[in-house]
This record gives sequence, C-alpha cells and structure tokens, in this order.
Amino acid sequence: MTLTAADIAAMQVTQEAALPDTCSVLTRGTTRDTTGAPKETFTATYTGVPCRLAARSGSERISADRKTEFAVYTLSVPYDQALDETMQVLSSDGVTFRVVFVDSGKSWSTVKRADVERVS
Repeated sequence: MTLTAADIAAMQVTQEAALPDTCSVLTRGTTRDTTGAPKETFTATYTGVPCRLAARSGSERISADRKTEFAVYTLSVPYDQALDETMQVLSSDGVTFRVVFVDSGKSWSTVKRADVERVS
C-alpha cells in the first residue's frame, strides 16, 4: 500500500490533535558558576508543544545511602518537533524528564516518540 504525501499530512494532523497535554522542550547550555567552573543549564527553547507522557516502568535505586525512585516514560510529540538525547522535557505539571532515546527516522512518520526518565 502506498500513501500519498496528502495522506501522511492528514495523519500527522490527526495524531497531533490526539496529544492531550503540552510540554516545554529544554535545550542544554553551559554557563559559569560563582567560582568560574562550567555549569550545565537548560532553557525552554520550545514551549506549548503538544505531547503525551505514558509511564512504562518504575523502580528505585540506592545511591549514597539514599533511595531514589525513577520511572521510564514514553513521550510522544509532533513528528517534526526538534528532540534529541541532549534535551530535557518539562511537563505541564512541572516535572522534568531527561531524553534517553529518540525513535525517529521512520517511514510514514506521524509522531515522534522518545524514552524519557524522570529527573525531578
């Protein structure tokens, strides 16, 4: 079966309309702290991005005698949204996620999906 460009464009519009939430995509930058040492920062470069976060798994790890819970989510955003593993995502309810993997480059792409981990 062959889909036309118009077919795919219509599917992309439908898929984007089905994304129930919005989020901000944060890009990484570097600044200096008060001692002059480099410090990683994230800036909301893309705001109001239609998205959907779906929990896939959760667990906890022990580090430095502290228990830390973490969870893996699948993030869905419009097919043409800039997104890569150097970025973070801020959900509309204020939770930050680190992009772990972006599943892109598919034929007939109607949505971009990524694995993300909760940061805060």
